[in-house]
Amino acid sequence: MLLTMSLPKKAAKKKDTPSGQVIQSRIPESWQDFFELMKTVDVPDDFLADRKDTPPQTRDFSDTGL
Repeated sequence: MLLTMSLPKKAAKKKDTPSGQVIQSRIPESWQDFFELMKTVDVPDDFLADRKDTPPQTRDFSDTGL
């Protein structure tokens, strides 16, 4: 069965490797749209709390000519 659907002008595309499906999602047009979208998403309070964040690298910029 062929389904007709309307997609937003700007859409993020991601391919799910195991299933081979392509997932398209709306890209918020503005920060306000983004924050409104975030109100509809259930994100746990401890999201990313246990990640192993490494300290920033030490870099030497003395020879960059800046």
